[in-house]
Amino acid sequence: MIDLDAYPRPDTGVIGRVVDGPTPGSREAVVVLPARGKIDVLNNVGARIWSLVDGRHSVRQIATIICDEYGAEQAVVDADLVEFLDDLVRRRAIVMGDRPLPLSEMGV
Repeated sequence: MIDLDAYPRPDTGVIGRVVDGPTPGSREAVVVLPARGKIDVLNNVGARIWSLVDGRHSVRQIATIICDEYGAEQAVVDADLVEFLDDLVRRRAIVMGDRPLPLSEMGV
């Protein structure tokens, strides 16, 4: 089970980009998983989560942002987010850290 205080970030070699979706105002994330030879497309909420999976936001912080932006209940978002991130870990799209990435490791 993913800890709400963990810091998710893209796995090494994974490339992701948030792009305009098929309907006005919607966004999608295109995630390339070279190790698996696969491309995943995430929906609007998935794209927003992907934009926050940067090694600087904890799972708890991401859940709070999603609750605020989408007006959803905290318990529901916590459960759904953990399930979504667990799936991304299984797909080797992200890894979890126990502390935020230092800016020096983010290319900043």
